Amino acid sequence: MNEPAASTKPASTLLWVGTASFWVSMLLPSYDDMRGWECAQIVFQCLPDFLRMVISLSPFEEIAESSYYSAFNLTNAFMASYPVLLRIGYLSPKVKYVRWALLVLIAHTASWFIKNHGESIQIGYWIWLLSMILVYISMRLVIRHEPTSQPETEVKSKDDSSD
Repeated sequence: MNEPAASTKPASTLLWVGTASFWVSMLLPSYDDMRGWECAQIVFQCLPDFLRMVISLSPFEEIAESSYYSAFNLTNAFMASYPVLLRIGYLSPKVKYVRWALLVLIAHTASWFIKNHGESIQIGYWIWLLSMILVYISMRLVIRHEPTSQPETEVKSKDDSSD
């Protein structure tokens, strides 16, 4: 009876380490001499401009640039809210779209290093990226340690005994 809880302990630990890393990254220098929370504040301020451009049908190039930075708001919102939503049962790591969404957010976050040619990127960025990877690994561990359903086991045992 205690086995499923014991098998999800590494996943739970990784989830909390990843979440704590996310919050720590907000306190550390992330880009130039800006801390993570200052970067988050800047991309949050991009959001109204992005919405205004979309509504006014601005040229695609302007919308694309603004949407790139505005999308970091999705990353921050996901990382800040996922542990709470998971705890209250609203989101599950077993739901594929949650895992795929996090993979897209990880790829988007990693692209910032490439876009900036690695210039001026500080330790906070790397911990921010690592925090997402840790949360994703915790999701994969939950799925790996998911107990098999009882009916399938019974069907297999019936088939095995008839041979």
